[in-house]
Amino acid sequence: MSLYDIFGSLENIGAFDIALPFILIFTVSFAIMQKIQLFGKNKKNIDLIVSLVLAFLAVRNLILIEILNRFLPNIAMFLIIILMFLLLLGTFGGPLPGFTG
Repeated sequence: MSLYDIFGSLENIGAFDIALPFILIFTVSFAIMQKIQLFGKNKKNIDLIVSLVLAFLAVRNLILIEILNRFLPNIAMFLIIILMFLLLLGTFGGPLPGFTG
């Protein structure tokens, strides 16, 4: 079984249409709630439940999933290009005083 077969079977069972957007939305909403402390300090259980509900509701919206499936691969490629540029800049550019701190 090749890697192409594994990704093909994941696509057939809906991992890219349901599971990955669910994980992304859950992670982003949970991180935002932890950062802004909407329900107070040390309320991870409430943040967890609200993030799960938001992720489940978002996955039910097929238009949002379609937008995410079209938008995220392009953004991922753009982020990889930026990271590679920064890596090359850091490797060959030497110390830059404007980018410290």
